[in-house]
Amino acid sequence: MTSLKMALYVGVLSAIYGLLRLTALTGWIQEVAVVVTALILTSVAMDTLRHFMPREVMTDLQGKAVFITGCDTGFGNSVARRLDALGLRVFAGCLFPEGEGARTLQHDCSRQLTVVPCDVTSQSQVDSAVLLVRALLKEDKLHAIVNNAGVFTMSEVEWCTLEMYRRLFEVNCLGAIRVTKAFLPLVRSHGQGGRVVIVASLAGRYTIPGLSAYSVSKHATISFADALRREMAKFGVTVHTVEPGTYRTPILSEEVLEGTVKKDWEAAGEEVRSTYGEQYRDEFKVKFLSELKNARPASKIYEVVDDILDAVVGTEPRCRYVPSVAGTLRSTIMQALPTTVVDSMLQKRTCPPTPPAAVIKQREWRLKNPYTDPKTKQKPFLKRYLSVPMFEKAPLTPTAAPGKPFFGNTGDASGAGIDVAAVPNVSSAATQPLKEEDEGTSATDKKTE
Repeated sequence: MTSLKMALYVGVLSAIYGLLRLTALTGWIQEVAVVVTALILTSVAMDTLRHFMPREVMTDLQGKAVFITGCDTGFGNSVARRLDALGLRVFAGCLFPEGEGARTLQHDCSRQLTVVPCDVTSQSQVDSAVLLVRALLKEDKLHAIVNNAGVFTMSEVEWCTLEMYRRLFEVNCLGAIRVTKAFLPLVRSHGQGGRVVIVASLAGRYTIPGLSAYSVSKHATISFADALRREMAKFGVTVHTVEPGTYRTPILSEEVLEGTVKKDWEAAGEEVRSTYGEQYRDEFKVKFLSELKNARPASKIYEVVDDILDAVVGTEPRCRYVPSVAGTLRSTIMQALPTTVVDSMLQKRTCPPTPPAAVIKQREWRLKNPYTDPKTKQKPFLKRYLSVPMFEKAPLTPTAAPGKPFFGNTGDASGAGIDVAAVPNVSSAATQPLKEEDEGTSATDKKTE
């Protein structure tokens, strides 16, 4: 780390630590918490501030070469031009070596740039590219490999065909693995200092609905880069990933994307098409294409190109690059949020507002049959789980016998016109006249009275 960066790091760390220390309570626990928080915020601040700091380029570029895939258009084409202008020997791998992109690239650059036919999905073409580069290198050193070739598609899981998953995985992931394994001996043979650069995507860090095939391939690519970086450390070869967001490059052509959605939809089964419905499919395309229109403009492609160049010829390359300040902050926040929050945010951003046809049909059926179990189609589906037991209760007051007044002239209960059978717990003994010894008083008591 240079003295300028070290001073900036210490300054930012000190400022954040001081602010947090003012709000912290005394005690070693609070002290540790403040130190950890300060380190985290300093890392985020440094990741953001690096976009505004000058970058230094290696001075000993003489005799160094670089192999780049996907140079027909987009990032690869711009990187090849910039590296050629810096004086490196550039081998530009192109899928269409006779196409317009390859021809203009060779016309505009110096004679040191060589267009190499390279389909990253073909092992034979990759092997031929290795033989060609080895023959043309002579005394030069293959300093770096840039895996840039990639394809893109948008489609939901149920109507995205396995062929499309296989196609994206073959290009975006296995293509990078195939090229790296083929050219790595050339990079490693010249000792320490070699570099491998892999252009991934932020979609490889968090998966966006509708981009499952693309995100799966980029997740795997990032995992491959992590493993390779740790394994190549013993040889002095460094591995770097560049993870941009969405930029308006030819890979995001609306015509191409609409064509792939149509092809996948037609290949899906009748059950899938009837479940989602054409209205949902159309709204999915409109929603997604409107989101892609919010991508960073083509004039901002230099943000990605600058990071790739720093990974290739920078004096202090980073392990991971996220182009643009907005991309850096978005990546940091998304990785810190809970999964449920991220799910909600991404669903609102990319999923159509209208539910699939099957969901609408089910809702309508429930409105028409509110008391019917949707699974068994039987009524009622409400069950009584709690109930109050019904006990037989005796009358609170005695009732008069039919044809007799409630109050009679005799002293017994039957003479009073009371229905004895209606009085609960009344024995036959209770209906007899009371005797003197049963009245609870003795003869002596009576005399005393």
